Amino acid sequence: MRHQLDSLHGDLNQSRLVPFGTLAGRFVQPITTLSQRHNKAVELAIEGESVAVDQAVLEQLRTPLTHLLRNAFDHGIELPQERIAQGKTRTGKIRLIATQKSNFVTITVADDGRGVNLEKVYQRALAKRLCSPETRFEQLTQEQILEFLFRPGFSTAATVGSLSGRGVGLDIVRSDVERLHGSLRIETEPGWGSQFIIRIPLTLNILPLLLCRSHQRCLAVPAENVNDVINISDFPTETTDETGLVRRLHWHNQWLPLVSLQQLLPYQQSMPAEGAAGLPNIGIVLSMNDKYLVAAIDEMLGERRLVVKPFDSVVPIPLYLAGCTVLGTGEVVPIVVPDYFEELLAGLHAQAPTKHPPVAIAGERPSILVVDDSIAVRRTLNRLLTQAGYQVLQCRDGQEAWEVLNQQNMAFNLAICDLEMPRMDGFTLLQKIRASGYKELPVVVLTSRESDLHRKKASQLGANGYMTKPFHPVAFLEEISDFLQPVASA
Repeated sequence: MRHQLDSLHGDLNQSRLVPFGTLAGRFVQPITTLSQRHNKAVELAIEGESVAVDQAVLEQLRTPLTHLLRNAFDHGIELPQERIAQGKTRTGKIRLIATQKSNFVTITVADDGRGVNLEKVYQRALAKRLCSPETRFEQLTQEQILEFLFRPGFSTAATVGSLSGRGVGLDIVRSDVERLHGSLRIETEPGWGSQFIIRIPLTLNILPLLLCRSHQRCLAVPAENVNDVINISDFPTETTDETGLVRRLHWHNQWLPLVSLQQLLPYQQSMPAEGAAGLPNIGIVLSMNDKYLVAAIDEMLGERRLVVKPFDSVVPIPLYLAGCTVLGTGEVVPIVVPDYFEELLAGLHAQAPTKHPPVAIAGERPSILVVDDSIAVRRTLNRLLTQAGYQVLQCRDGQEAWEVLNQQNMAFNLAICDLEMPRMDGFTLLQKIRASGYKELPVVVLTSRESDLHRKKASQLGANGYMTKPFHPVAFLEEISDFLQPVASA
């Protein structure tokens, strides 16, 4: 039976997976043509041609990769005389790399050019009012500055040409990648090059997974991320903060962060506090890229080869979830990815664990409540607002939004509300908000109703703004920025 199942799995993979080189090879000639047309000496090197990728996914990556390669050619690689003056080779090099790890395929577009001019990006962001004039360049991290590049309509090109300056590019690339449930990030070293890293989950794969239980919840971890399973009491430990949530454990001549897996993951519901005394005794040593973490769990359930299924894109999925698997009992088990635990660990160190849904906290990213009965509209707004740097919580109608607002730990900087919704419409929700402790919360109506009657009624009930569908993304972001205020709470 095992032999037949393995054979069937191999046939299935062969029918739906194709080598990355089948797509990558198509970019060689366009780069050569661009080099001749723009008097730049550039060569394209392809690595990982044999990495197997879903054929449907590969076809959808054609447009994002085209954007990134043209971006590397135009913005990254310098003219030959500039490269020689900087001590570089005359010919610039763009690398297109594919690798597979766990249930993900990573595709990297890297160049050895000038890198991203962070100061220029910052000045452009100031000009487009994407950051406050009071925010100095030194106050922003490299990641925060690079995030401006993904804003709709953002471009650092001074003039419009065949390759640059049209204001269409990286925001479209990220949108295309996110439609594949993937992620896109930038790494750059000014003067020496940049790389754009796309990470896409495989649509169906069989992986060895380590099953464990933490506070009655069954979780799965890719076996390749597990370096060791230990008894925590056998190793020296020490407390690193006053909360006792994060400790250190001495393993193989190095001190590693030690934290309960249950406390590390941002569950919405409150969890019982765990100090040093309440820490489970079983620990799994997890690799987070080039770092290590010891996660305390209650029970080991063993290792199995299981089918990994990605989540549907209707609900935003955090990066530390690779998908899920279904056990023979019918239990659905989420698969966590330790490579993305660093942000969660930083939240525990700051005594402010990440929560989902997001809670607006003074001094952090503004939080926006989106209320609309249309899934398509909610998804569009979520993608647009998240790319613009806001935290977003979605509600399906006014009743759900009102229940969320009445939770003690919920606070928002702005609410965007439709008018016609089931259970509770936008007018009723607006009336309740203005009669409650949230009367100072800015509310912007976003509806398909353009009549003066609707506008007048919304204004009388206390709406701060009124916009109609469809809307232009850039104009929409500019308009709502005028209504964002410090966190309003009941």
